[in-house]
Amino acid sequence: MHLCDISLDYIRLYEPIAASMLVDRMEEIIAQTGETGFHFVDEAAPPALMRALALEIIKRKLTVSWWTNIRFEKSFTRDLCLLLKASGCIAVSGGLEVASDRLLELIQKGITVAQVAQVNRNFTEAGIMVHATSCTASLRKPPRKPSTPWRWCARCSKRASSNPHSGTCLP
Repeated sequence: MHLCDISLDYIRLYEPIAASMLVDRMEEIIAQTGETGFHFVDEAAPPALMRALALEIIKRKLTVSWWTNIRFEKSFTRDLCLLLKASGCIAVSGGLEVASDRLLELIQKGITVAQVAQVNRNFTEAGIMVHATSCTASLRKPPRKPSTPWRWCARCSKRASSNPHSGTCLP
């Protein structure tokens, strides 16, 4: 069972454009509207394209803010997150779905809780806000341990509230 349906045409037929073309369009919008904030609505912006976009923004010396949706992939290293921040990335949003390695494997999400925590740490330490969506119960049957995701989220919230620079939570 896959939680995200990648067979949908708008996902399956996705063709990324070159970072230079994205920045061309950003410059056009800035010239036309004066707006410098951009929300890229890709379902899961590829890290390689995000890197290329960041480098192009920096190369052109644009002052912009931008945010997008991601998958919590291992390739979001500390260095990549710092580069994204330097280019104006202020936030990312991704689907954790559930804070359980067993269930992540069951839905074939392709990530682990520890991986999400590390990626979250990399973004957070770079000064980029992270928003993660998650489900708290199964629609098929009542959860045996309904408090597990809540405990994980509570630990994250407690750590974030006690230290405003830390939104990272380890399992």
